[in-house]
Amino acid sequence: MRILTLTSSYPKFSGDGTAPFIEALTNEIAALGHEVHLVVPEHHAWNRPAADGGVHYHPYRYSPRRAWTPWGYSESLQDGLRIRWPLYPLAPVVYGSAVRTSMKLTSMLDFDVVHAHWVVPNGPIAARISERRSLPLVISLHGSDVTLTARSNLIGRPALRSLLRADLVTAASTYVLDRALGFGVSPEASGLFPYGVDSHRFRPDATAATLVRSELGVGDDDVLVLGIGRLVAWKGFSYLLAAIAEARATTPRIRVAIVGSGDLRGELEREAGVLGLGENAIFVDAVPHASVPRYFAAADIVVVPSIHHDAGFFEALGNVALEALATGKPVVATRVGGLVDVVKDGETGLLVQDRDSSALSEAIVSLADDQDLRHRLGARARAETESSLSWRASAERLVAAYEALAPRRVQSSPAHRSRDTTPVSGQRPERATWGMGGEDPKLGDFVGPTGNATDKYGRRNPLTQWLLARFLREIDETALIFSPASILDVGCGEGIVTERLAAVTGARTIGVDLGTDELTGHWRRRESEDVSFQPASAYDLPFEDGSFDCVCALEVLEHLERPRDALAELARVSGRGVLVSVPREPVWRALHLLALRDVRSLGNTPGHVNHWSSRDFEQLVAGYGRVTRTRRPFPWTVVLADVGSG
Repeated sequence: MRILTLTSSYPKFSGDGTAPFIEALTNEIAALGHEVHLVVPEHHAWNRPAADGGVHYHPYRYSPRRAWTPWGYSESLQDGLRIRWPLYPLAPVVYGSAVRTSMKLTSMLDFDVVHAHWVVPNGPIAARISERRSLPLVISLHGSDVTLTARSNLIGRPALRSLLRADLVTAASTYVLDRALGFGVSPEASGLFPYGVDSHRFRPDATAATLVRSELGVGDDDVLVLGIGRLVAWKGFSYLLAAIAEARATTPRIRVAIVGSGDLRGELEREAGVLGLGENAIFVDAVPHASVPRYFAAADIVVVPSIHHDAGFFEALGNVALEALATGKPVVATRVGGLVDVVKDGETGLLVQDRDSSALSEAIVSLADDQDLRHRLGARARAETESSLSWRASAERLVAAYEALAPRRVQSSPAHRSRDTTPVSGQRPERATWGMGGEDPKLGDFVGPTGNATDKYGRRNPLTQWLLARFLREIDETALIFSPASILDVGCGEGIVTERLAAVTGARTIGVDLGTDELTGHWRRRESEDVSFQPASAYDLPFEDGSFDCVCALEVLEHLERPRDALAELARVSGRGVLVSVPREPVWRALHLLALRDVRSLGNTPGHVNHWSSRDFEQLVAGYGRVTRTRRPFPWTVVLADVGSG
């Protein structure tokens, strides 16, 4: 079989500790004789060959600078809890670049299935490829993506749509599977696919244990408790430190080593100092994944203190627990997420309630004081992982699922595989688009024929960029309300927002503006299967009544001499919604005056011939449809009107 796999995290080089379980599963699938093509975001530290055995790598570019690659690879979440805000405006670019890379790949090679790891962000991308190429769609949930899907409409809606159209949704634990079923995923289209573990790499190793304990300054009589993982809130390392402090009151031989990096490193070190742990709390920076087995071998007890965080994050399965068990170590874990599937209470480890440092301390002390119990639980853990939790078994089960889905594939005609998106000229131009390695269009080039004289996209001022990011996020969320299949962007300029609308909504999108040679050049670089452009006037749109689900005019009406005529034309060609935005002129002009700009015109931007307050603009739009949503991302007004409700 030939498998197209999309993932946003993967070891960037041999031995890297970023999502090693994805690499282990991928390599085992390839070892079974299948060909895997992995589509991943570019990263400045990426150092892999184009192909390695049966695995082929296809990094896609999304950043204007190759040194700045913040997307994926366990770097997208601030404190492990929220998406870093600069990534929101990047999302449509990532989507577009990943889709283009995948479409190009699937046009050259015949694939049997498309598989997305993490429904956020890869589910919608894979769903688009599945739809266009008539490929079975598999989506694997890994935990954080489930939380993000539930927390945000902007992120969750496209993710949920992709989940509900998937042929198979896999979950690593019963907890994650239950969450998927709660989203409405069919039991017949979902299944439990636990992770495996490499019992050859993770095994008892007395030599490594002696060396690591010596490096850490841990004596033979000390009981070494190990915590390992990203230093983020929901991993619960604060509770581990508190438990160790309490445990040492009765068993002073206990020491703890925490191995990992993350945003909370400094805070955890300060907590250890306040608790008086001193040299009995050892912090070690994240180590290459190849070195992780040495630390497990050195430990007497491994603790996984994860919590159900208030923000919704949890431990989907617990690779750390699996690897510790394979090494023959007893595990103390919390009853969180998939950990209850991995650790058998009283047989391979001990389970306690999360956020309870006293219960955690009691479990640690019971193992520290009973060497025979530690050995008995560890031996049982090693035996069970060797017999039933190999990566080969995980890969064989997944491949069997692929093969069961492959007969469902429909060999579609060219007309079915893609819509006719040939530009007006009749020739599809060669593309050189941001994210595909060609000429990078500058956001600052947006000075369109509608009168925009302000280079807002190109400004480097951090405040301006932050305000613009908020405005664009509001446009994204509002455009999704009607779940449009088709969008018309009137006054599109060079097409930056047109392309963004297509990427966010998945809709077939057409941009129109007064044609110039300069704009035509920009349009040619941005045209794709989903995006096309043509010259037209806002007063006389060359489309039938009700041709589009949503018609947009963003930062346009303030430039037009006859805005009412334009609004009537927008409403005519829309079958459902009209989405429009303008500056809040009193505020806009005040800001200009404060910045000593356009002083002679009392802050009025050249080209602005209409000057509405937020309330006045909403009343104007209400004359052409029922206003269903008004938002005011400073300093703009965004209005959505339903023109299809009568």
